[in-house]
Amino acid sequence: MIEPIIELAGGLENAVRGVHTFMGLCGGILEKKGGAEKWSPEELFDSNNFSVTEEYQKWLMFSVKEMEELMDYDHEFQRNR
Repeated sequence: MIEPIIELAGGLENAVRGVHTFMGLCGGILEKKGGAEKWSPEELFDSNNFSVTEEYQKWLMFSVKEMEELMDYDHEFQRNR
């Protein structure tokens, strides 16, 4: 399922960047340049297509420690079932 995305992005690192872009667009904290509301999946992998807002910059700075701890807890829970 993820292989086509990685292939489209040109690698795992760029795929992760594309996911961040997608989440920023969905959350309304990243905007398509020119005010366009439509974008193609390929555009997600080029940050030059989007205008970065202050909120998006703040979001990128959030710690993921809590999320990682939750994922660790879930993995441990699944192992002990």
